[in-house]
Amino acid sequence: MGPITRAQAKRFKEAISSLIDQFWGEAIVGFIDRSWVCTPCVPCNLLQAKL
Repeated sequence: MGPITRAQAKRFKEAISSLIDQFWGEAIVGFIDRSWVCTPCVPCNLLQAKL
């Protein structure tokens, strides 16, 4: 295995960013879904997490 080229580093960065965005989006959707069915404290926790 040789050194990482700029193109490889860019693809790796884009892949990691996409994965993080996907997980973050799924987490937010989960928080929102639970806020509709749970106690009023969940939306407050969601707002605190965004701050």
